[in-house]
Amino acid sequence: LIGDGKLGDSLYDPAAADLTLIPKLSKEALERAALPDAKVTRVSLNYSIIRYAGEGPEWTVFVERGKVGEDWQYKHVTFDTKGKFKRIS
Repeated sequence: LIGDGKLGDSLYDPAAADLTLIPKLSKEALERAALPDAKVTRVSLNYSIIRYAGEGPEWTVFVERGKVGEDWQYKHVTFDTKGKFKRIS
């Protein structure tokens, strides 16, 4: 539950979770992250921590390469529920 709102304000319609987008999102995330020898380690659909009324959930694709403590690099590539690119962090 986010904030003082109703539980329904923090839930998204399960139809928003179009799982068939995952291969497309993964491929695009790898291209946009531009990390050599990277792989997708996780894909999630959730609301961002800070959001405005009416904003839907976002897909976040986690791209990583290397080993932690050595040469590890990562990027989070975010898309809207339709698969439109939003940002890299």
